[in-house]
Amino acid sequence: MAVDTRLVYGVTGLRGSGKDYFLRQIWALSQPIEGIEEFNSSLFICGQPEDCDAAYNDLVASLYKPRRFAFADAIKVEEFDAFESDTGRSASDILEFNDALEPFEHSGRPPTREDKIAVFDVLKARPHWRQRLIDRGMAGRLENANKWVTPTLDAVAAWSTPGEVPCISDVRFPSEVAEGLRRFPGLKTIRVWAKGVPVADDPSETSMLGEKTDYVLLRDPAGEAPQTHEGLRELLAAFLADYPQYNTGSGLHVSSRTFVRDWQAVRL
Repeated sequence: MAVDTRLVYGVTGLRGSGKDYFLRQIWALSQPIEGIEEFNSSLFICGQPEDCDAAYNDLVASLYKPRRFAFADAIKVEEFDAFESDTGRSASDILEFNDALEPFEHSGRPPTREDKIAVFDVLKARPHWRQRLIDRGMAGRLENANKWVTPTLDAVAAWSTPGEVPCISDVRFPSEVAEGLRRFPGLKTIRVWAKGVPVADDPSETSMLGEKTDYVLLRDPAGEAPQTHEGLRELLAAFLADYPQYNTGSGLHVSSRTFVRDWQAVRL
């Protein structure tokens, strides 16, 4: 079998750090719409000085049109189907489920895979629905470590729209990275970090904490991106306190670029 050498990105980060938010803003940069200037701010890439411009070009240019994929999408589809056939559903859960499904019922056709995913994108905002997805995801991994990984990577392999770069938005386990690299040796990983986001006590949140990624995106949800080297150093220090494995001890080298509002791109 020929090796798929395409560039593929895998994004990891804590719940609430803004993984999908980042991808939505990147996608917006590629669209000819008014007001796009509001996404512009400063980009700082940290690493060796000679790497700054190359890292900027690698990350921004190649992610200019991300095509989102997610391992959790297969979990959402299976949970949707399981809930519809569950005879022990509570009245309140049925009401919430039907409310989330209602926008997709006017088409006169059965819910599509995308509809099912969209329903649980709404429902997962409620803790007990999110827990259902977590429980199903963990049970599936116990059954087969790649149960949710394989269909997603198959979908990535089948995607061939020119100009779009596959981006898996919910990497949560080292085994997902390992399988992704096996299927796509060009896989690059990005950690999204937001200052002050707490760590939830479940494996889907903690399993990647000790891993190092190819890139890190730093964000301070309380305000705009730091406009000075000192402001970036403070944000970077807070990040390194959470993830000391990135502290290479080689010093901080910064290159300023125009990029997405309130984000910093870091390569260490």
